[in-house]
Amino acid sequence: MKRLLCLFLICVTLAAQSSQQALLFSQKISAIETIAYDTSTNGGLVNPGTSLTWSHTVTGTHPILWVGVFGDTVAGDATCAKITGVTYNSVSLTQVPTNSPVQVPGDRCAYLFYLAGPATGANNVVVSASSSIVIAALASSYTGVKQTGIPDSSNKNTVTGSTTGITTSTTVVTNNSWIVLYGKATTAPSAGTGSTQRQTANDAGLYDTNAAVSSGSQSMQITTGGINANIGVIMASFAPYGS
Repeated sequence: MKRLLCLFLICVTLAAQSSQQALLFSQKISAIETIAYDTSTNGGLVNPGTSLTWSHTVTGTHPILWVGVFGDTVAGDATCAKITGVTYNSVSLTQVPTNSPVQVPGDRCAYLFYLAGPATGANNVVVSASSSIVIAALASSYTGVKQTGIPDSSNKNTVTGSTTGITTSTTVVTNNSWIVLYGKATTAPSAGTGSTQRQTANDAGLYDTNAAVSSGSQSMQITTGGINANIGVIMASFAPYGS
């Protein structure tokens, strides 16, 4: 009888532990947010200047701000060092490590910056340069984004004399991430397979996947409408909050 009672108590305990673990797992799953597009802005162009300023309005919770920039002189600075930084509401953005900047063949340098947890409301984005050069920029913001471990993954790519655009892949680490891509070309680019255009101006464009993607290799394409062009891109994935 005692043995049966002990077995019963063990079963009850195991069942309770299993139920608690299932509840914790369910709470974790429900705590993972869904990334959503917030808004985008065209920062314009200065030709030349040492800074570029415009207003961008961030809304929602757990946001992230992405800013794509091109600058420097045409094929005149292989180090891509003239863009010195970007701020939002006087807070410095971080440049995507390793894969930003990229030298567009025969053209200017492209950069991609981000800021996790930017202030909500309307605030100024300011791009700064070390000397008076051409500067242009685009920005987009998103909500429901993990505030650490950014980027989840990233890559860069260039092509010379392409009439079919450029396709670039990155190995996404976290399931249900989104990907953002900034591209600069020698002619106006547009969205291709796997890309949604948010802003385009001055032969540059800012794109995203417009949906969650699974972990593993993911690709985005931008095109130039059959026009022969040199193109440079930087892409980065970002994970959902709670993941």
